Amino acid sequence: MLTVFRVGVAVAALVVLLPSAAPAHSASPIAACVNERIGALRILRPAAPCSAGERPLTWPAVTQHRGRTILACADRRSGALRRVATWSRCAGSELGLRWGAWAGPGPEADIHACVTARTGRFRIVESHERCRQGEIPVDWPSGPTGTGPPGPTGPAGPVGPSGPAGAAGLSGPSGPSGPAGPIGPIGPTGPSGPAGPEGPTGPAGPQGTTGPEGPTGPAGPQGTTGPEGPTGPTGATGPAGPAGADGAPGPQGPAGATGSAGPPGPAGPAASQIVQGAVVSSPANPALNTLVTSTASCPGGTVLLGGGFTLSGSISQMTVTVVESRPADTTTWTATARNYAIGVGSFGIQAYAVCSA
Repeated sequence: MLTVFRVGVAVAALVVLLPSAAPAHSASPIAACVNERIGALRILRPAAPCSAGERPLTWPAVTQHRGRTILACADRRSGALRRVATWSRCAGSELGLRWGAWAGPGPEADIHACVTARTGRFRIVESHERCRQGEIPVDWPSGPTGTGPPGPTGPAGPVGPSGPAGAAGLSGPSGPSGPAGPIGPIGPTGPSGPAGPEGPTGPAGPQGTTGPEGPTGPAGPQGTTGPEGPTGPTGATGPAGPAGADGAPGPQGPAGATGSAGPPGPAGPAASQIVQGAVVSSPANPALNTLVTSTASCPGGTVLLGGGFTLSGSISQMTVTVVESRPADTTTWTATARNYAIGVGSFGIQAYAVCSA
């Protein structure tokens, strides 16, 4: 943190001097803000007051001084300040300022700055701090009389005599109610009151659950044998016994007469052939439940006897099943396969037709 000097905050108008106007002598203070970390100096503007990281700084805008005069341009909105050789360098969005400066190093309590030769920007420094390469030292008075920093606080003066007692003031409003006090101790038990009248009989309670069954009692003594009862009716006839063994075969009889010839049977099938359908394959990495169908058709003049199919492709990496293999009509066999798991690669099916003339 910079500790060159401390000055009070003053709200003051900036001295605005146009390049073509002849500057008049004035002591109106210039209000500025100094960045506590890097020392950057800017003019205080209504739209840009000093921030939390800046401290206020003021000095008189004198036009006559024993040393030299500083000419500067300040941005009308942000207050950005730069030193110039002539006010003709100020833009239309800038204000022209001038103040007096020392010809050499100023007193300890005055303002010490380093001005960048290329950009004209001001950087406030301590009095013993040396400017960097490419900077020019500039010092100027911190006040119209060059007064140094405030001295230490003097000792307290003696206590004066007591003044007369003042008139009694008006009664103030009633204060708020205080908090509730703690609960007191429990008092002694009072005497028992007389017994009240007997109340009516309450309703019957619900029936309880049935208890567990008791153990079986011991067997009683055996009674005496009763008299023999009458004979019962005759029972039904029982089932037949097993058949006896076959007897020996009898002698062979004479041969019968030859029967007449039967009618001729239908003609048997001619030579058959197997017709292969085209191999129909799924796209690469097919989506779930992709269907592929192949058909095989018998040539003209033949009929369909049966058919079948063959699966091919990367079935080791996906699960494929045949959902149908059947005749589409009397000359065509159709076969369809579907995957019910996602895998890598593709699969195909080829239908076969068994045809006969």
